[in-house]
Amino acid sequence: MNPPSAPVAVGPTLRTLLDLDRTLTPSDRKLLEVLLLRPGASSARELSRRTSTNLQALYGALDRLERRGFVVRDRRGAATWFRCSHPSVILHSLVEPGRRAAALASELEQPLGQLYAADGADDRDSDAELATTTSSSTAASSWLIDLVGRAVGEIWFLGNESLWFAPAPALEREIARRRDSADSVRVRMLVPPPEADDARVPHHARLERAGVAVRYSDRFAAPTVIVDRRWLLLRSGRSGGARKGAPVYVRIDSPDLCRDLLTAGEDAWSRSGGIPSGGAPRARPETPEGTGVVGRPSRSGPPKLTARSTG
Repeated sequence: MNPPSAPVAVGPTLRTLLDLDRTLTPSDRKLLEVLLLRPGASSARELSRRTSTNLQALYGALDRLERRGFVVRDRRGAATWFRCSHPSVILHSLVEPGRRAAALASELEQPLGQLYAADGADDRDSDAELATTTSSSTAASSWLIDLVGRAVGEIWFLGNESLWFAPAPALEREIARRRDSADSVRVRMLVPPPEADDARVPHHARLERAGVAVRYSDRFAAPTVIVDRRWLLLRSGRSGGARKGAPVYVRIDSPDLCRDLLTAGEDAWSRSGGIPSGGAPRARPETPEGTGVVGRPSRSGPPKLTARSTG
C-alpha cells in the first residue's frame, strides 16, 4: 500500500466514527483525527496549525483526550510532544458504548415488545384500530416488525417487497429470528421478477437461505403484506393534501379481505416461478400443492389481479 494514500482512504470513515461519539467536543474530534492520521509525536504549535485551533483551546482538548487515554505526552528536555495511543486502544474505546447499547437493546426488545402487545390487546378489535394510515416508511416498517414478531401462522409478501425492507435491516433480522425460533412461522413471497443486475436478486437468495419461500409473479402491483390471514399492510401509490407526492401506508385488521386476496395469491403461487441456487429467476412448472406431481404449466387462468390503491 502507498502510505500517503492511507489517510485519504480512511479519513471519511474515521470522521464518521468520531462524530458518533457525542462525548467528544468538535475540538476533540478534529484533534484526535489529526493525531490518528499522523503517526509520531507532534508539538502543540504544529497541532494548533494543523487543526486551526488556538493554543488555549488546543491544550484543553489535549487534556481531555489524555484523561481518556487517547493522547500520550512525550517530554523531551524542556519541550513537550504529543502523540496518540495505539489506534486499537482508541477504536475499541469508541465502539464499546455501541456494543453495550446493542446488547441492552437486544435484551430489552422482547420484554418491551410484549408489554406493548399486552397493552394493545384489549383494543385490537375496536373500530378505532381496524384501519390506520401513515406516510412514514419507518412507522410502517415498525408495524410490520411488530406483527412479524407476534405472528403465529404465516406471512405473505405480495407485490414489490423491497419497500418494506428499505428503511433498515431490522425486518430481515426479525424474519430470520422467527424462522430459527421454536415457534417459527411460514414466510412466502410472491413478488415481481427482478431485472438484470437487480439488487433484489442477492436479497432473495439470502432470504431463501433463511428459509423464506420466494416465487415470481406480476399479478400483484401494490406492495402488500398479509400476516396470519388477518392483518393487511399495503402501500398506496401517492397521496394528496399537504404532503402531496408522499406514499401512504395502510394497516387493516380484516380477515375477510385477507382471505380474498390470499385466494388469488395461492392460485398465483401454484403458477409462479422460483429462484435457483444461483439467485437468477427461472420458470417453475406448476405443481399442485400437496401432490408432489409436476404437471405442464397452464396457459389459461383467472384475469391478472393488480392490487392497486386508488388513494
